[in-house]
Amino acid sequence: MKTRRKEILGDLLRRERVVRRISQETLGNVVGLGKTAISAYELGKASPDIEKLDLMCSYMGIDYIDLLREAQEIYRRSAGE
Repeated sequence: MKTRRKEILGDLLRRERVVRRISQETLGNVVGLGKTAISAYELGKASPDIEKLDLMCSYMGIDYIDLLREAQEIYRRSAGE
């Protein structure tokens, strides 16, 4: 995944986690990772595989497909600027 797309997805993951007042550590425990991995996702330094993304989104009560669509829409708008 390209860096800008990773950053957008990471921003959205962070937004959803913070709104729900879930710590990186708690979210990491849900998917079997440490908080440093969650931080790397949120900073766009790494991307979760689809299974981990689905687990995180399910825990937060959101559909990972909707999150990916939103990320794609943001990317398209930013690329058109």
